[in-house]
Amino acid sequence: MIPPFNEFGELPPGVHEATFAEVVRRFGHNDRRRMLLACLSYALKQLSAAGAECVYVGGSFVTAREYPGDIDAVWLPGSRCDRGRLGPEFLDEAGSLRPEADIPGLHLFADLLGGILAVDWLSQVRAPAKRRKGVVLLRLHKAGAEALNP
Repeated sequence: MIPPFNEFGELPPGVHEATFAEVVRRFGHNDRRRMLLACLSYALKQLSAAGAECVYVGGSFVTAREYPGDIDAVWLPGSRCDRGRLGPEFLDEAGSLRPEADIPGLHLFADLLGGILAVDWLSQVRAPAKRRKGVVLLRLHKAGAEALNP
């Protein structure tokens, strides 16, 4: 469940698990946000098909900001991920994982450390504020590809 925004227009600190449908309902209230959700849906379908574990979503997209510039997210491959099933957006010319997927509208990073990067990086509020904000967790094994359409 995605909690209400706090006084800063952010999710309260912590990891808030949700389905993609909940993310669409909560954050897809204008054309810009729906376009970004379509980009995220595309990435989630590929990651889900490859057996990736989950995606953490943060940044201005999961705030009260009306028109975020992009979606900041981190995905965890997990032990069942078949990287050979990922598209070229996720791989470099040598077939290794790109640090950041090449998908417009997304800053989508692979976290090979099992969630450490995801929660720490996405929950930081830019300086000079010294607080944490919440992130949304999407578990990919719970959703079939049909559930990832905006």
